[in-house]
Amino acid sequence: MERLLDSVILIDHLNGINQATRFILELDPAQTAISVITRAEILAGVDEVGRSQVAMLVDQYHLLIERLNVTFLNLFNHQYIRRCLPHTILLQFS
Repeated sequence: MERLLDSVILIDHLNGINQATRFILELDPAQTAISVITRAEILAGVDEVGRSQVAMLVDQYHLLIERLNVTFLNLFNHQYIRRCLPHTILLQFS
């Protein structure tokens, strides 16, 4: 992996900023990653019509989730957090 792609560049590309589009087109997706936070930010800002196309764009990159998983598991093990989280989230991560 050579680089971590920030959400700002993806957002600029989606907003039609030519420099961002050129930068993205020059990337090798096999050598590029995005964070799970970046993926969530990008998909949250897209309407239903464009979501599948944008998902194809972000899903071509490696998804970095290891650190988030460790952090979440550390939080999840805290009893106060377990009581406060919605049950749907608990089911997804159980």
